[in-house]
Amino acid sequence: EAAVLVAQDVAADHGIDANDIDVQVPSTGAARGDEVEVDVRVTMPAIGVGAMRVGSWSYTARATRRVDDFRSR
Repeated sequence: EAAVLVAQDVAADHGIDANDIDVQVPSTGAARGDEVEVDVRVTMPAIGVGAMRVGSWSYTARATRRVDDFRSR
């Protein structure tokens, strides 16, 4: 849930509507030293002029971060 909120905030900073992103969390990093993976798929207009949009394509970005070995539980 936190990953979705962060992705929406970053998208908004770049002028991307929250409806144009899809956030998936394939790995939550349950233990210390594990990796957290977050995929964000952004729907992009093929042609965009002002408010007019024609067609679309998508781009997926993946972020991976290691859970701190000394993180408290």
